[in-house]
Formats: sequence, structure tokens, C-alpha cells
Amino acid sequence: MTTRVKDVRLRDVLEADLPILFEHQRDPEATRMAAFPARDQEAFLAHWMKNVLGDATVAKKTILFEGRVAGNIVSWEQAGKPLVGYWIGKEFWGQGIATRALAEFLEFVPARPLYARVAKHNVGSIRVLEKCGFRTSARQPDGPGPDGIEEVVMELALERADVLETDRLILRRLSTDDAEFVFELVNDPAWLRFIGDRGVRTLDDARDYIRKGPVESYSRLGFGLYAIERKEGGSPIGICGLVKRDFLEDVDIGFALLPAFRGKGYAREAARATMSYARNVVGLDRIVAITSRDNDASARLLEEIGLRFERMIRISPDSPEDVRLYASGDRGSGNLPALE
Repeated sequence: MTTRVKDVRLRDVLEADLPILFEHQRDPEATRMAAFPARDQEAFLAHWMKNVLGDATVAKKTILFEGRVAGNIVSWEQAGKPLVGYWIGKEFWGQGIATRALAEFLEFVPARPLYARVAKHNVGSIRVLEKCGFRTSARQPDGPGPDGIEEVVMELALERADVLETDRLILRRLSTDDAEFVFELVNDPAWLRFIGDRGVRTLDDARDYIRKGPVESYSRLGFGLYAIERKEGGSPIGICGLVKRDFLEDVDIGFALLPAFRGKGYAREAARATMSYARNVVGLDRIVAITSRDNDASARLLEEIGLRFERMIRISPDSPEDVRLYASGDRGSGNLPALE
């Protein structure tokens, strides 16, 4: 199934949105999943006018999909902790809208750590939160609430956006603070030879590359390329992650290391973790990779993590040569799932 998230955007909440938001929260299946009883219209409007629109400390946005009101997303403080919550109209479920909206909202709301409380049975919302960097908090409710509903507290940690952890490594989201590292990596001779010239000539170019590449992918798809850091040291040594390229039907895995850190098994360790993440978190049955005809080192690594050579492909009509396509999973089984 092809994801449909490109037309999601946030704007300020208007009073005219409230009747639509009211109808969203009346749906029986939605209230069951959220474990939150629907308010009657008078109580709903009073709550929004006084406690949401009327409170300047509450961050609130309407979620639009293809110009239609698809839901809302709100952040408020409770017991001294900032929380975030969203509500998507049922007709908009399963299209990746919640993931995209939350990712954009997190750029608007700087509070960290940031928390979310979600019913334990609401696995869809838990998955959305995980895609946006939330993890299960160390502090959980003692047991079910008075209504018998078990909740899970999710936390977006302070400053870091770690995605994966291995014995020696942490994979985290890239930000424009990584511009110097990215500038060095994409201008390394091996990158230029095997991956290609990305036209990054200055630190501003590197920041632009990060924003339009990895950061845009996190927001649009919920995944992307991540910085690899050693637990001993902390500075980034390379990148590894998932990419959705226009010329490939499937999501592919990519990786690259700075010269000083090659030949130590770091790329293999990061790539294995990324493959597991792709299957178990993103939900991909098929993952592919491309490598140039003469990049034997990358080809060996791909085979070590379970991919097999499938065929030669031409990236574009004006490409100078074909590249090797490796894959794990049958063709037609791994299109990007809806990110909801």
C-alpha cells in the first residue's frame, strides 16, 4: 500500500473547526481506542473555548489533509509535565496522517522531555509515537485507572532522538547541528566515488542537505538516514538508515562511514540493527539496497545482513552505468505501509 502523507499540514485552530472536531470525538470506535468518553456538544465546546483556545500556554493545531480538517493535536502541562495528544477523524485513519502531523508538531513544540499517555490497547498510536522518537518511559502508572483502562506513558527524551542502540553504537536522528560532520562525510573520496556528488560545498549546503534529506524524511515517512555514534566517544562516525527513493518501488537501506572507522564492523552492526528496525518497527517485508558495480565491500556487507543480488538496474536514462540491486523479501511484498 502506498502511503499518502504529502498533503498533510498544520495550521492554527479556528472556532469554525470545532463542530468537525466534535464529530470526530463522537465516533464509538475512536473513543474505544482512545479510552476517552465522548463529551456532549455543550461540554465539548466549553472545554475547547476555555481550556484550549482560551489558554495561551496550550499549543494547539488543526491537522489538514488535502485541505480538509482531519483532526487536531495539542500540547499542555499536567502535574508539571508537558504532554501531547492528538485526535484523528476515523475516515482519515491508516494514511500516515498522524505520524506526519506529530512529526511537524514536535518542531513547533520545543519542550523536552515531552510525554504522551496512551491506552495500552491502542497499538496504532503507540506505533505513531515510536516513529516520532518516543519511547516507553521509566515511570509507568501503578496499575489500571479507576475506569479499568491500562495506560502506557511514552517519553520523548531531552535533546536526543535516539532511534536504535547496539552493543557499541547509537543511531540517532540527524539535525543541522551535524553540518560539519555531514560536510566531511559527503565530500569523502569514497562517498564521491560510490554514492555520488551531492553538491555540498559549504556548511550552509550541508545544513540544507540535512533539512531536505533526512529531516524531511523523518517528517514525511517517519524514518530516514541516522547518524551513527560510538557509545565511547559520542561523535558521529557515519550514517545508516532507510531511504525511499523516487526511482525505487521499495525502501532501501544505505550506510557510509568516515575513513577512520571503516573495517571495524561498525557498518555491519548498524546495518543489522537497521534491518531489524525496518521489519519490526516500520513493518517492511521487503528491503532493498543499491550499490555501484565495483563496490565489492558494500556488496559483501549486504549479503552478510541477509540481502541477495537480484538484478542490474538503471537509475535514470542518463545514468552512465547500471547499478546492482540487492533485496530481502519477494518482489511486490514490501511497498511502504501506511504510517498510522
